[in-house]
Amino acid sequence: MKVSSLYTAYNNCLDVLKTCKTKICNWQRTIHSEHPAKWSAMDDAPQKKGKDIISVHVARYKKKYVQVINMFED
Repeated sequence: MKVSSLYTAYNNCLDVLKTCKTKICNWQRTIHSEHPAKWSAMDDAPQKKGKDIISVHVARYKKKYVQVINMFED
């Protein structure tokens, strides 16, 4: 691979990172200040329900949140 190709790929990555950082910063502004403390206090241990293991770390999207998820797919 040529040096110019690596440089171009590097610049493209920087552009993507800047875009992602902007989107995350904009999203963070919509979070109320008391939410992070509540989230930190929540129990995140997996729970057993019948034969199933329920984890808060597995995404289960409700229809109203799909719009937020789509915001990061650009």
